Amino acid sequence: MNNIQIYQIFYDEKSKNEILDGFIPLDNTSSKGEGAEWYEFRAIRDFLNNHELSDDTVYGFVSPKFTSKTGLNAEKIKELIAKDINDYDVFMPTVHYYHIAFFLNPFEQGEYAHKGIIDLTKKVIDRLSWNFDIDNLVSSTDSFTFCNYIFAKKSYWIKWKKMADAFYNLVENDYTNLGEQLRGDTAYKGNKAAFRTFIQERFPAILLAKEFFNIKVFDTKKFFISPMFGPSKKQNFSHSAFEMCNIMKKFYLMTGDVRYLNSFFAIRSTIQVSSGLKDFIEPRQYNIGL
Repeated sequence: MNNIQIYQIFYDEKSKNEILDGFIPLDNTSSKGEGAEWYEFRAIRDFLNNHELSDDTVYGFVSPKFTSKTGLNAEKIKELIAKDINDYDVFMPTVHYYHIAFFLNPFEQGEYAHKGIIDLTKKVIDRLSWNFDIDNLVSSTDSFTFCNYIFAKKSYWIKWKKMADAFYNLVENDYTNLGEQLRGDTAYKGNKAAFRTFIQERFPAILLAKEFFNIKVFDTKKFFISPMFGPSKKQNFSHSAFEMCNIMKKFYLMTGDVRYLNSFFAIRSTIQVSSGLKDFIEPRQYNIGL
């Protein structure tokens, strides 16, 4: 399977020793100091800067936690891609299913974990003249996955790199308030990490909405319950409610019929009430649905 190249990023000796058979090691140990704040983004961008991509080869870049998050090893993901490699440009395993299903898009989800990410991303979009409305972006498992777990051909990666280069240069070289904010910290798993990390992780949602790609999604059946939906939040819902949220968004994206989006908001409201999350999502102005 030389036309499927999946690289597993390592940051130190420990993560290097954890690389599983079938993945190609990708060294990111040179990312020290502030460079480490870029996480996988820097390793991916450096690779794309230093390698000439083949048109028909699928490239992917995964973190040390890929298998634990998806249930897929290198052999299995390559097998899944190989079945349809001639028919699709982008392949995605679903990661954090509940978050993708429950929220309108990953930026709305990000506002929960990293408050301020929506307004900060809007400033980035405006500064870089990307002409994109994230407030009314609708994402389903057909159009987004977390962790940059995207396996794609050159046609995707050259467009991702264009976004990545513009964003990288803005973060590293802008000394206005925007640059300072992007280099600043936000909450992450009880600690802190740079805002830039969580904005770039959501780039696929923008790119896959703006550009046309043939996308194949792998249902990994790894439905981890987030602490957000756990017992501390008075969990009282069924998986089917989340499935319906995701399905309604898919139907809306396929048809443009706002009735599906209205159904999404209605089903989500029942989850919010039954799970003690009634006031979880701050009111925002949507120009779609409702």
